[in-house]
Amino acid sequence: MIACCVLAAAATGGVMAADQPDGDARLRETLRSTMLQLNDAQSQLASLQAGQAALADERKTLADQVAQLTKRAAEDQAAKAKELDALKAKLAEQQAEVSHLQEAVAQWKAADEKAKLMLRAAAAQREKDSAGVVSLERRVEDLTAKNAELFRIGSEILDRYEKFSLGAQFLAREPFVGRARVELENQIQDYDDKLMAQKDDTP
Repeated sequence: MIACCVLAAAATGGVMAADQPDGDARLRETLRSTMLQLNDAQSQLASLQAGQAALADERKTLADQVAQLTKRAAEDQAAKAKELDALKAKLAEQQAEVSHLQEAVAQWKAADEKAKLMLRAAAAQREKDSAGVVSLERRVEDLTAKNAELFRIGSEILDRYEKFSLGAQFLAREPFVGRARVELENQIQDYDDKLMAQKDDTP
């Protein structure tokens, strides 16, 4: 397009040069001016082309940077996803361990409570047994004392029986003899009372 403008200007200058006497000089001047404009236009064109190339390089650089950032973002996202999966697995493992520990604690508490109940029952049984032993010891002492008293009364009865004379026996057999019979009956009643007092009524 620039060349067409130059040719048009040259043709115009040629027509004007034909009409004027000093047309050659003007034609040369016009041609020189046109060449300068052409050189300037070519310089601008080269500058624009250089700028366009620089823009293309810059665009390529930016595209490469975007591609690198995209790749890095994808890698970071994959790494984060992998790290998240690892954390989830670790959390699940810790939760399972906590659940196991809670179950173990519950079992330990149940066993401890059972042991406490058994200890309390054993202590109550020991107290009961101790009270029973004390009661049995007292009963044995009481029975021992009663047995000793019965032995003493029995010995006394035998002793009196041995000393009972034939005459006293005869008098005691008489239905209406007063003193000997009364004494004998009194002694019998006295021994009967003593024996009844020493009797063990414990079932």
